[in-house]
Amino acid sequence: MLRLPKAAKPRPLELCECPHCSSRYVHPTRWQAQPDGAIALSLRCPECLSAMEGTFAATRVRELDRELASGRAQVRMAYDRTVRRNMYLELQVLRNALARDLLSADDFAPRTTATRLPGRR
Repeated sequence: MLRLPKAAKPRPLELCECPHCSSRYVHPTRWQAQPDGAIALSLRCPECLSAMEGTFAATRVRELDRELASGRAQVRMAYDRTVRRNMYLELQVLRNALARDLLSADDFAPRTTATRLPGRR
């Protein structure tokens, strides 16, 4: 008789992983602490829009919270880099316009909302 090797047990998914599309952007939409210390979560995947619910140990939920905090920090750093880069580029455009004398006081005057046509009141 031929023996087949035992299949490796699949690793349990982290709470931030979607079981449907493997996205790592799953986030909680609702949560409630249970009397036994566990936490009931409603989770949603933004990529495949699947929704999941379950009750999980507080340690697993803390891991999810750490993962979400890390993701928020990464998004914030990317946002700050983008804003800094865009402001630098805007400053370069303004500096070049000033150096070429392309701006005057009229460029900063308030604009009127309605333009009168000649001969009309």
